Amino acid sequence: MGSYAFRPGQIYQGFWPVDRLYPAYIQSTQVSTYTPLEPYHLELTGNNVRNDRKLLPRSDELPWISPGDAGTFPGQAFYYALLECLVNGSRGVNLWSSRVWDADLLAAYARAIRAVQPVEDILVDGAPFLPQVAGAGRVSGMQLNNEVVLLVADYYGTTGGAVGINLSFPQPMRMFDLDKNAEIGILPGGPQVLQVNLGFDSAKLLRLIPASKPFITGIVNDAGFTAGGAISAGAWVAIFGTGLAPAGDSRQWNEATEIVNGKLPLSLDGTSVTVNGKPAAVEFIQPSQVNIQAPDDTTIGPVQVIVNTAAGATDAFTVNYAKFAPGLFPSAQHADNSYVTAAAPAKPGEMIILWGTGFGPANPAVPAGQVFSGAHPLANPVTVTIGGQTAQVDFAGVVGAGLVQINVHVPAGINNGDAAVVATVGGISTQTAANMIPVHN
Repeated sequence: MGSYAFRPGQIYQGFWPVDRLYPAYIQSTQVSTYTPLEPYHLELTGNNVRNDRKLLPRSDELPWISPGDAGTFPGQAFYYALLECLVNGSRGVNLWSSRVWDADLLAAYARAIRAVQPVEDILVDGAPFLPQVAGAGRVSGMQLNNEVVLLVADYYGTTGGAVGINLSFPQPMRMFDLDKNAEIGILPGGPQVLQVNLGFDSAKLLRLIPASKPFITGIVNDAGFTAGGAISAGAWVAIFGTGLAPAGDSRQWNEATEIVNGKLPLSLDGTSVTVNGKPAAVEFIQPSQVNIQAPDDTTIGPVQVIVNTAAGATDAFTVNYAKFAPGLFPSAQHADNSYVTAAAPAKPGEMIILWGTGFGPANPAVPAGQVFSGAHPLANPVTVTIGGQTAQVDFAGVVGAGLVQINVHVPAGINNGDAAVVATVGGISTQTAANMIPVHN
């Protein structure tokens, strides 16, 4: 509970000492700023939040920002104002306007929330971190343990697009651009002046973490490798990042010693993975990649993936779980199990074998995380096109843990050359790029 214009160190409504009411009776302070969000007002908004946060034991601020009767904010300025509030110690923002939210405000709000989502714990549970600026510009920040979030800004455009910050860390730090969800580089340990290139922006939101901390940068179907795509229960999945396994380590599981009583290993050399809180079988590890079989789960929608290592755990990485998330491995075989290559192309009318993962359940079901030897048909029909022509499917089913085999005939009327292969199940198709087979009559 809180109240408008209720600020620490002040007398609320000229009568109640705020510090006596907080936090027993009113749990949030609410500084208000009427502003059109020009450069001066952006700094004022951040400074008001920062000054109040210094007087509070935790992040109990819900500031108000309002254009009053002037209408709405410009979207970009509203984005910066939200970041000024959040990175200076508020745990939320109140917006008041005499007009309804417009598309620019909604887009700016979504952009800000998406950018700060990975560092929510730092902003809410951390303490203010305010390094000195080397020259013109502005910096705000929060720190939790050894991790830091910085908002580096030049709202007046006086720095030529680069702001210098005096920093000192006892160890190397990895730096990320949270707005672009991209790693920028590694800072050496010790005192230094970090030059932050703003480019055409007025501010940049950065995250700094110890270089030893493991980090996930992407998750894809291990066959399709479609960036940003969904994954599905029982499918083989590739997780990319840094520090996901001990330095110099690169290996698959040992079938003789690490598959016990038909159960696939849940950990290799201290690296394990959970998907939606459930342990996943781990097939391959190296510092930049871990391959897993996603565990059985009926959840549909966003789930969190965490890689645990001997050096610590990654932040949760959100990926969509879907009933179908098919991918085809970039290889096909002739009926004699030799590979289809330019030197040994498929022939029109020939039956070839495709391999994939993520095609949904089999019937009977094949549990994830276990050795399987057999051929259980998929529970849902699969269609295939080769070179844009419908291909006859003789069989589509699970033949190994997470592994789908599709026996299909190359269309008789197909032309010579490289032909794209696309399989579809439940209305969802496999990748359309870089999945070609050579065909020659």
